[in-house]
Amino acid sequence: MRAILALAMVATVLSASRAEAKMERFYIGTFTAPANGRGAQAGNRAEGIYVAELDTVTGKLTTPRLVAKGASPSWLVYDKGRGMLYATNEYGGFPDPKTGTNGGSISAYHADKATGDLAPLPPVAIANSTNIKIDPSGHWLIGASYADGVASLMPVGADGAVSPVVDVFKATGPRNPDFAADQPRGNQMTSPHNQARIHGVAFYPGGKYVALDDAGLDLISIFTYADGKLTKINSYPQVPGSTPRHSVWDAAGRNLYTVFEQDMMVSVNGFDPATGTLSQKQRLSALPPDFGGSATASEILLSKDGKHLYSANRFHDSIAHFRVKPDGTLTYVSDTPTGTQVPRGLVLDPSGQFLLAGGQNNDSIAVFRLDPKTGEPKNTGNYAPVLSPAHFTFVD
Repeated sequence: MRAILALAMVATVLSASRAEAKMERFYIGTFTAPANGRGAQAGNRAEGIYVAELDTVTGKLTTPRLVAKGASPSWLVYDKGRGMLYATNEYGGFPDPKTGTNGGSISAYHADKATGDLAPLPPVAIANSTNIKIDPSGHWLIGASYADGVASLMPVGADGAVSPVVDVFKATGPRNPDFAADQPRGNQMTSPHNQARIHGVAFYPGGKYVALDDAGLDLISIFTYADGKLTKINSYPQVPGSTPRHSVWDAAGRNLYTVFEQDMMVSVNGFDPATGTLSQKQRLSALPPDFGGSATASEILLSKDGKHLYSANRFHDSIAHFRVKPDGTLTYVSDTPTGTQVPRGLVLDPSGQFLLAGGQNNDSIAVFRLDPKTGEPKNTGNYAPVLSPAHFTFVD
């Protein structure tokens, strides 16, 4: 009888767990082949934007489904309030009316809540952009162009439509070395530093300010964007050749965390919202102390509770895990293998239980469960196939 009761209790628990399961929808941005079939991206076989779902009990993914074709829609942003998805079409395919050449574009889509299907609005011309973000008010969108080194500001209407660019900023400065001054031991990777190359956009949580990462001139700059004008407050030179790539604020806006592509470092900068100024607190490596060889960093995330920070190491193919101390500084904890090749994109699911890592070079997405006590990412063994994944965004 006791055995029967025990089995019944297990069945009840399993049934309750399944009842609590939630399928979380997310979109996947990819790299597609250029229209002319030439260049470094010519071998890409993805077609555009895909949609898939994550099971929050098992950590399994549904098979990604193509929902919109596009020209390398590599970075995505979802606006939950309007049910809109925004994508930057990175590698051209949109005629630039000023130059007559193929520039980039921003595509906006109405997302069907029931099916995940996308209905496109007319695209808007923009410099070839690697990153876009929408500000906390939902009224402004900024695109960062690595190829052209500009930041472009665009209004977003009440209906979610993006209007043409109203202001553009491009930094100028001396050429920096293609190798970082503090290049990790054995790292043979280089990146071009012959001009401005804006790669990251991070809006301050309360609005008003935005941080831009310039991977060419090695600058982190703080701007305001009121009244449709990008106004620089200050620029902060970083280690020459270090290549600041992406930044993320903590929820209170007290600290800005930046990952550096070339020297594999992560920095912590305190922020004063009264003056809009940064002050560096810390800089530390995202690689294991004994690692020697070539690698580049790609993405940076903060956990939902703000107690853990994660960054992606390409070619080392790992997720670096840092513990966030009460003062905002970091303690390096570990590097976890991704099981994918060249993890360009990382994203946390809305529940904060899972982390997804995309393998750009082996057409795969891996799912990690975050330990609720330690924050350590644990590979679930769940993968999904998708061609040339670049970035993900969840709907909820």
